[in-house]
Amino acid sequence: MNKRNMQKKLITYLLWIPLISSCSGIPLLSEHKNNIPVDSIPTGASIYVMGKFHSTTPSVVNQYSIHPITYNKEDESLYGRITIKHEGCQEKSVIVNSQIISSGLKTTLDCTEKTQTVTKQQDNTDKSVVQRLQQLQTLKDEKLISDEEFREIRIRILDSI
Repeated sequence: MNKRNMQKKLITYLLWIPLISSCSGIPLLSEHKNNIPVDSIPTGASIYVMGKFHSTTPSVVNQYSIHPITYNKEDESLYGRITIKHEGCQEKSVIVNSQIISSGLKTTLDCTEKTQTVTKQQDNTDKSVVQRLQQLQTLKDEKLISDEEFREIRIRILDSI
């Protein structure tokens, strides 16, 4: 094969790479260079990288801080992850993959404080059923829980008998 034919093939291959990349839905290069935008709903959540506080959302995290070349053996489970925490919400840990590297991370946290109230009620197994029902009525009377929550929790208490 002569040099001219090799150049034509090389050019053809180079022209196909962006086309194939765009069809896959994954960009060939990151839109953000080495920085990954991180945002959450609700905003103001704490971002942790390799177990250490980084910043609050919305923010930008450097890809190399998520995938460091060297790290302690005890931090192995944190490698390649971003953890997002917000008061009143469940912690969310996300593995950073090529899609996140190229497009950024936008996540919605589960902030159902009502679920936490129900869980606390269920954990009070040392109290008698009567005490738990009285405490539940007090929460309802003080408008700390809705009528629907009252009914749900009451049913759970009675089902535990």
